[in-house]
Amino acid sequence: MPRASKDRVFLSYAHQNLDMVRQIYVGLKERKIDVWFDKEDLGPGLWKRSIGNVLCLEAQIFICYISRP
Repeated sequence: MPRASKDRVFLSYAHQNLDMVRQIYVGLKERKIDVWFDKEDLGPGLWKRSIGNVLCLEAQIFICYISRP
């Protein structure tokens, strides 16, 4: 079931950038922003469906952390 938040943020990143993205996550949470972060919100099971639901039904803001190859 979708969450009620109208401004939920989805964080997307490559796993080699985990430490930097975790800092972004913590900063957003400290500012009381509703953030979906896989390391905190993704449980076992049907991960593709879980991510799809967040992207299609819940998240209003998508942040993609891109780094150099």
